[in-house]
Amino acid sequence: MNGSLLDTVSEAPRALTVAVAALAVSAALLLPAPATGATYEFKLYGMDCEACEPKAVELFEGVDGIVNPVVSFAESGGTFEGPDAINRDALKQALATGGYELLFPGEKLILPLTEEERKGLDIQIVSVGEKVDLEKYMPEGRITIVDYYADWCKPCKILTPKIERLLLEDERLVLRKIDLVDWKSDASKQATKDFQISGLPFVRVFGPDGALLGEVKGNYIDKVRAVIARADAKGEKS
Repeated sequence: MNGSLLDTVSEAPRALTVAVAALAVSAALLLPAPATGATYEFKLYGMDCEACEPKAVELFEGVDGIVNPVVSFAESGGTFEGPDAINRDALKQALATGGYELLFPGEKLILPLTEEERKGLDIQIVSVGEKVDLEKYMPEGRITIVDYYADWCKPCKILTPKIERLLLEDERLVLRKIDLVDWKSDASKQATKDFQISGLPFVRVFGPDGALLGEVKGNYIDKVRAVIARADAKGEKS
């Protein structure tokens, strides 16, 4: 009798293990099959060098559902894997935080204005490294966009054409461009001291009355549009 009891006790853990394994298999069968997903190709503009690649990869990986991103500075693009339906706007915004412009096949980079398109538009470079008195260049009754940039700033080269093309949409707009040249210039010292500019691109927008409507740091044309719209809201309240 004792032998029979011992046999029963020794078999209990084994039976429990088998039962747990059976439950695990049943649960696995109930889980939905993983999405097959797809591989996407893209172009990425705004990278200065190969050292930018890990940063761009990290931004891709920060978006839910995106895996195995491969970024090539030499090819200005790469691939990533994701679900069959992806949120392209979320991806573009994620990469924009790093100053990059993400384009999918069929999409084109916005180009600078042609000489013909520039005719009749109020666009001036008011400083190339020099300290500047902006009030002298802000016409009364117009909305003044001030674009701080530098030739070595890749994100600036992406944002500036977008800003210039805003003038084609709204005749109230004028554009004043300040080339910081480098961070040692008088223009840079003024910008960092007076306006706390710590990086480029940087945009300031002034209303028709000369009052500052807002500032935008980074390659965010939608935010620039939103700041410009404050002029309309302010006009309705006055």
